[in-house]
Amino acid sequence: MKIILKLISLTCLMLILMLSLSEVQAQVSNGRIAFVRDNEIYTADSSGTNAINLTNNTATDSSPAYSPDGRKIVFSSYRDGNFEIYIMNQDGSNQIRLTNNTSVDADPSFSPDGTKIIFVNNNEIYTMNPDGTNPVRTSTNNLSKSQPKFSPDGNKIVFTGFIQSTGQRSIYTMNADGNSLLQITNGINDTSPSFSTDG
Repeated sequence: MKIILKLISLTCLMLILMLSLSEVQAQVSNGRIAFVRDNEIYTADSSGTNAINLTNNTATDSSPAYSPDGRKIVFSSYRDGNFEIYIMNQDGSNQIRLTNNTSVDADPSFSPDGTKIIFVNNNEIYTMNPDGTNPVRTSTNNLSKSQPKFSPDGNKIVFTGFIQSTGQRSIYTMNADGNSLLQITNGINDTSPSFSTDG
C-alpha cells in the first residue's frame, strides 16, 4: 500500500510539473505569429484566426520581430517620412521610436538574450539597447548589408551581403563584434539567412 501511495504521489508531482512548464512556455510564446498585411503589422493565432492590426496607420510598417520573452515587437516604420526602428508591446500599445537617422533603418531583430536589437542603417549593421540607446556599428567591410540575425548563443551574426559592382548577393557570417568575416555562399541572389536553433 505504501508503495502504491508513493507511486500516486510521484505521478501527481510529475503532472503538476508538466502543467507548470506548459504554462511558462505559453506565456513566452503566447501562441501568436507576427506578420505584415497591407503594410501594417498584424498578429494572429498559430491557427491563423484572430488576426489583429497592431499598427493601424497610413504609413508602411514592416519587418516585425518578437523579443525572446514575447512581450515586445520591434519593427521598421515609414510613419515619420523615413524608415526608422520602433518598438511596441505585443498588443500594439506603447509604440516608441528608437532611431532618428536621415538614412533608412531596417531589418530589426532581438539578440537571443533580449539585451540588444540588431538592425541595418545605411547598409551597415548596428546594435543598440532595446530602449534605443548606445547604437554601435558592428560591420566595417565594404559590403552592402541586410537581414542580419544573431546566432542562438549571440556570438555570431549572419547577414546578406551585396556587391554593387557585380550585383551578387551572398550569405556571410561574422563575429558579433564585426571581426572574422566569412563568406558562406557564392550564389547570385542568396538572401534571408537565419541560424538553426542549435546554431
